[in-house]
Amino acid sequence: MLKHFVALLAVAAVGCPGPHLPLRDFLYYYPQHHYVIAPTLTTPKGIRVDAGGPINLKRIDRVVDATEACITKTFGNPPTLPDVFKSAQGASCVGRTFPLPFERSKFIIKIARDWMLSLDGTEQLLPLDAGHGCEAKGQKPPCFWRAIIVDEPLTLVVTPSMYLLPDVLIRVSTGCLNPWFDHAMAVCATPTTGSIDDGTAD
Repeated sequence: MLKHFVALLAVAAVGCPGPHLPLRDFLYYYPQHHYVIAPTLTTPKGIRVDAGGPINLKRIDRVVDATEACITKTFGNPPTLPDVFKSAQGASCVGRTFPLPFERSKFIIKIARDWMLSLDGTEQLLPLDAGHGCEAKGQKPPCFWRAIIVDEPLTLVVTPSMYLLPDVLIRVSTGCLNPWFDHAMAVCATPTTGSIDDGTAD
């Protein structure tokens, strides 16, 4: 199993399309994390959740449904990605199609409870050093991840706000390295929740 550092804020990673999630055979993971993945909840639509505290399960389904609907509307069902998505530097989609609907039973969502506020108080961050990745976004270091993908079991680790859940969901479900490469896909990756929400509201 490949395990590499995953740059989920600027770069990121996923895998190759097939009858399972695109990312299962070729994926960049965050290899050195401290999170214990132990899902005890399931959303009404079948997503396993390790919440570690109060969370609105319907909110998770809403974010996933909205992201899926956007991707479906944009790329069709069955979806077809333009050739440039596979060959262009920065996009690195490993195929021209991927499974729809999203395979909700194949991944876990972990709500990290050890998050911290950014220096300006506008975002929830994971306590995981991200090198200088945030500088490309015009932010000042130190840089920290806002979401990561981990394996064994396959898990999307996000903060309670779920701000970057659309981003990591698209990466693992489509097999595209960077959903921000193309405007159409970037629209679907755009956050649909507030950056410092506590995850309990609808």
